[in-house]
Amino acid sequence: MQAVYRVVYRRSENLFVLLHMFRKDTGRVPQTELRVARERWEDFKARMDAERRRPPRAAGHDAP
Repeated sequence: MQAVYRVVYRRSENLFVLLHMFRKDTGRVPQTELRVARERWEDFKARMDAERRRPPRAAGHDAP
C-alpha cells in the first residue's frame, strides 16, 4: 500500500509558503498538525514583517 501525504500551505502575496507535510491517515486534518502549520505561519509572518537589518560593514582596507 502506498503512503498518502498532505501538504498544508498558505499564500503570501506572490509566494506559496509550504508550512507542513504529514502522512494522511484519516479524512480530517488532526488539530496537532494544524497547530504546527499555524506556528510556522506566525514565525514566517514575524520574520517577513520584521525591520530589515543593516548589512555588515566592510572589513578590509576600509575598516577603522
